[in-house]
Amino acid sequence: MNKFLFFISSLIVSVSVSAKGFNFILANPPGSSSDFVARTVAKAYNELTGNKLILHHLPGGDHILAVQKFVSSTQPVVLLGSTTMHIFNPVFKSSLPYSDSDFDHVAWIGSTPHIWYVRRDSKYQSFSEVNLAINNNYSVTIGVDAQSTQVNVVSIQKSRPENKNITMVPYKGSPQVLADILGGHIDMAVSSLSNALVNLAAEGQIRILASTSDRNIMINSVEIPMASKYLRTAQFDGGFLLSINSNFRNTEENKQLKKDLTAAIKSDYVKQELSKINIIVDIKNSADIMHHLMTYRDRLQIIK
Repeated sequence: MNKFLFFISSLIVSVSVSAKGFNFILANPPGSSSDFVARTVAKAYNELTGNKLILHHLPGGDHILAVQKFVSSTQPVVLLGSTTMHIFNPVFKSSLPYSDSDFDHVAWIGSTPHIWYVRRDSKYQSFSEVNLAINNNYSVTIGVDAQSTQVNVVSIQKSRPENKNITMVPYKGSPQVLADILGGHIDMAVSSLSNALVNLAAEGQIRILASTSDRNIMINSVEIPMASKYLRTAQFDGGFLLSINSNFRNTEENKQLKKDLTAAIKSDYVKQELSKINIIVDIKNSADIMHHLMTYRDRLQIIK
């Protein structure tokens, strides 16, 4: 019996010594959609490998703060990338402290629809009423949580230069936007879809009016219409991808980390969890990822 206990304790020590921890950086605060995605991927990876992805939230600076931490690391680091980071910043900013070559992309996880929503007692009960207010030059304040949501408001402003009453209010993340919607400080928001929004809609505290998706989506068994059906302009989704800092591109540790991360994303657990916020897991290889990013950047040129 003592020999058996000694064997088990030795095995536990061996596993704990060999287990590795990797910093996992994300550019949005806790409670955001990217936080939910990161925690879901980390749980699948941790259970699959026995290693640990250790979350570090670095919101701010249009995701530049997170990327700077990522590219300056002297060890392999995992980053949850976003459309703000990889698509909108390269299009709308004249210079950036990073480039495509800094990322060794693991996999594109999938696109995420943004949603237009209001407080339950808002005077806007449907997106057609929002569209009417915009068309008639009413004063409207719209909260946004990132460049990937800002661009949907900018698209409206560009298509209606005569309307000077559309005020966009930027925030660091969707939890802050939500707080000001509930507090009645802004009229409406276009924000990343998160568990918090899904739950508050189910409780009747907010009303989801439309999505930026090019398909009707279901939230709490309710079909959500496409905002583009009402607006005379394009709407843009967000999206997530995983990358490792490129300094470690050819190391064996990096190759194994990429393999394990890909397996975690492909797991049924990740697919089922992400489907709760309407993300369809859509794995792409490195070449397809870059093609996808470049195509999206080209689409944005119409409103630059």
